[in-house]
Amino acid sequence: MMYSAKTPKVFREITSLNTGDCFTISSRVKKDFDFPLHFHDEYELNLITNGKGAKRIVGGSIGIIDDIELVFIGPNIYHAWFMHQCTSTEIKEVTIHFHKDLFAETFLNRNQACILKNMFNTAQLGVLFSRETTIGLINRILNLNKKSRFDAVL
Repeated sequence: MMYSAKTPKVFREITSLNTGDCFTISSRVKKDFDFPLHFHDEYELNLITNGKGAKRIVGGSIGIIDDIELVFIGPNIYHAWFMHQCTSTEIKEVTIHFHKDLFAETFLNRNQACILKNMFNTAQLGVLFSRETTIGLINRILNLNKKSRFDAVL
C-alpha cells in the first residue's frame, strides 16, 4: 500500500528587524486573518484583539483564539493563523519582533532575571499568556508605537 501525505508549505519570513534595532512593531487592522505556516529567526510577541474564532498554530499546538490573545513565540518555531470560524472584519494585530540575542546570557543568568530566562526558554514551545495577563498588558502594547526610543525599550 502506498501512503501519500501532503506536507504543508512552510515559509521563511524575513522580518523588517535590522541589526541596529532592539525591536520592530507593526500594528494593523485586517478583514482577512490568514497567515500561512512560517518561521523566522526572531522572537515574536503577538497581540490579537477582535479575533474570536480564528485558529492559531504554534509549533505542535493548535488552538482557537478568544476575543483577545497574547502569544510569545521563540525563534524558528513554525506558526500560523487562519480565519477558521472568525466572523470579524476588524481583527487588530500588534506584532513585535526582537532579536534572539537581545538579552545576553550573562544578563539572563542573574538572579532577578531568572523569570525572563524561563519565559524565553518556554517560548521555544510557544507561550499563550492568560487572559488576566493579556488584559493587564493590552494598553501598554497598543500604545507602544507612540513611545519614544528609550521609553519604548523600557
